[in-house]
Amino acid sequence: MNIRQLQYFVAVYNQKSFKHTAEYFSVSPQGINKMIKSLEEELEEKLFQRKGNTIVPTAAADELFPHALHLLEEFNFIETHYKQRRGKVTVCSIDAIMDFYLMDFLTDFFVRHPDLDLKIIETTNDGAIEQLRRKECDFAILQENFCTSEIQNDFLFTSPFVILINTKNPLSQKDIFTDKDFDKLPLAGRGREYVIYDRAMKRLLSKNIHPINILESNNERLLVNLVKKNLAVATVNEAVASHYKTEGMKILPIKDSSVNDQISISYYPDLSPDALLFYKELKNWVQTHLST
Repeated sequence: MNIRQLQYFVAVYNQKSFKHTAEYFSVSPQGINKMIKSLEEELEEKLFQRKGNTIVPTAAADELFPHALHLLEEFNFIETHYKQRRGKVTVCSIDAIMDFYLMDFLTDFFVRHPDLDLKIIETTNDGAIEQLRRKECDFAILQENFCTSEIQNDFLFTSPFVILINTKNPLSQKDIFTDKDFDKLPLAGRGREYVIYDRAMKRLLSKNIHPINILESNNERLLVNLVKKNLAVATVNEAVASHYKTEGMKILPIKDSSVNDQISISYYPDLSPDALLFYKELKNWVQTHLST
């Protein structure tokens, strides 16, 4: 005997119909009938009889019904009670960091802590900061150091930005990209909402260097497709470039390391026990697996 059998039994008893019960549970009437028959075989009792188009409970069903109802009520209470007690940690992160740097950590964390709900929200740097300010998340994983008198910030790791370029582009013959290579260069990358754009573009413009920004997007596939067609050069982080690079593309480092993202984590110090657990395991994992 199992919970599903009792759920179907109680529903058929109330509805007096296999069809209506099947519609409620989004299963076939045959499936309901099979489940009721299996319950009858276990109990060695006939529970329902057909009289025309009507399903009539037997005396055995009348006797079973209050006990089945009580068991389902107890089951629902236990399920609801312990779901409410499940821990929850919410993390706002800039795009690509979870996919390309922390996925192995998340996979391991899920396996070891199945009783903790982890919610990941990917957004812009400013978006993550704003949600943290409003305490809509426990942590913000950012492209820069962000702290206030109330919010603490810890460095996690460096995410180098590189150039992804089509090998048909003459600049692909270089070993490293310098500032002057960006002048009049058709460029695709993350846009003005991202710290890397603001930091890099202000520096280039101050040197009278003007890239041609033909696409701003957080969709890496769009950026890579422009590179494939040799319509633009893409500025992406190293992990993204390595993942999407195919034949006919080349990855070039950028000479100025100041364009690299210094990935950090910001949070209010009064962390819940579950949030503190996540924080400690993330820091330990990053120190072990990612170069800082």
